[in-house]
Amino acid sequence: MSGFSLTAGQSLFGQLIAWSLLPPILSNILLRILISTGIVLPAKSPQQQQTYANRARAAVILLYLGHNILQTVQNAPINHYGLLGLPSGTEATEEEIKRRYRLLARVYHPDKAEFSGDANAANMFMQIRSAVELLSDPDKRAAYDRFGPEVLTWSEAVTLREYMRTGLQQSLVWYAVNQGMYWAVQYLNGSRQNKFTSGYGIIRR
Repeated sequence: MSGFSLTAGQSLFGQLIAWSLLPPILSNILLRILISTGIVLPAKSPQQQQTYANRARAAVILLYLGHNILQTVQNAPINHYGLLGLPSGTEATEEEIKRRYRLLARVYHPDKAEFSGDANAANMFMQIRSAVELLSDPDKRAAYDRFGPEVLTWSEAVTLREYMRTGLQQSLVWYAVNQGMYWAVQYLNGSRQNKFTSGYGIIRR
């Protein structure tokens, strides 16, 4: 049975470290650069200093979120329905799936003269075959519709019941770990909030 993978755990741990350490450090660096270059004047009061700190932190978090969103889009898994030209979650019959396969195979099959030696075409054909095999299996297809492409890594799940059990287990672990990360980040940020705000520039007297 597949459990919460080590790779997923490492990824979540990395996110925890990044969210707890990077915003304060990068915000501090950003403010110092802005003040040293004259773009932002030194704070005249503790209140203004706090405002600077909050704005710098918000800017860093927004940039970091944008970076994560871009990475997510670039690394998005293949949509097996879209690969075959079918709407996601469609009730396409096995015969329709096979018809789409035959149509695409005429274009991307490695034996086609125009694609001879084309690695991209060969890779595309393998992806198409993988999509057909997945969507032609009722149990895998139902699990894919419910849990997404992660089911492709559940090699020990065979029946629909096993897929559902594995998916629910991983979902529970995912939510538990994310909740733990949230509280950990809140604790880490709160425990050094004073240190975070005290390092931003020099208050002008």
